[in-house]
Order: sequence, then C-alpha cells, then structure tokens
Amino acid sequence: MIYQWLEGHTMKGDPAIVGAELVRIKKQGRGKLSPDAVVQSARPASSPLHRYFEWDTTKAAAAYRIVQAQFLIRHIVIQVEDRPPVRAYYKVTKDRERTYRSVQEIMGDTDMRGNLVAQALREHLSWEARYRHLKELAAIVEAAENVRTTQTRKRARAA
Repeated sequence: MIYQWLEGHTMKGDPAIVGAELVRIKKQGRGKLSPDAVVQSARPASSPLHRYFEWDTTKAAAAYRIVQAQFLIRHIVIQVEDRPPVRAYYKVTKDRERTYRSVQEIMGDTDMRGNLVAQALREHLSWEARYRHLKELAAIVEAAENVRTTQTRKRARAA
C-alpha cells in the first residue's frame, strides 16, 4: 500500500511514515483508530506524528477557538417561508480576502454566486474521489458530471 497526501492539501512530511504510524496505532487499538489515540501517540517528541500538532497550550487553545467559531458559522441555517433551511453563511474570497458572507449577499452578487457554485463542484469532486468506487452512487457521479459539463459550457460562452 502506498500512502500519499490528499490532492490539494499542503501537509508536509512523508505520508508513508504517517500512514505506517496510523496503522501501528490502529493495531494497538485492536483495529480501531481514534483521534484521541492519535494525539496520545503523538505526544512524545520522538513520535513521527509529533510535528503535526500544536503543543503550546495557549496557541492550541486559541486555534481551537477559531475552529469552534468556524463550526458555529457553518452550522447556522436560515429558513425563508416554507423552503428547506439553507446555510446562513459561506466562506468566500473577494478582493483577496477570505471571510464569511451571508447567503443573501452571495446570491445577489454574480461573482460570489459563481464562485460558490465552483466551490460546490470542487467539494463534490472531492466527495467523488472518496466514494466513486461505490457502484450504488454511480447515478450521483453521472449527474454531477453532467452539471460540470453544463457549467464549463456556460463559462466558455461567457468568456
């Protein structure tokens, strides 16, 4: 088995070493791999996983609060009339700044809306890469390919 970093990620270090260490931790956990077990194994400075964690408690606490804020923002939804709920905020990049914008603001701005559609398609590609091998999902993969083709044609006509 060959371990690699997921495409698009900026992880540094040797994925083969990380993969082997995760296998070791899983064996130690009787076939179960948990984030808690990974952190405990990474605690010693000699661990091959140690470098992937922030061990300064103050910095780690501040970083975790940012993660909690992101989680909070991503999980608030709005419901308009009798439509299904939708996320209230999405992360967007506008004028080289990454922030969260309201769904209403995004839908009213052609560029931000196009960027959100492109982001959704990228996320779906990531999903496909994880689950493409499941024949039960073939219809979803095919439908998404049709949407991507349509979007590509629209962008080509607009250019």
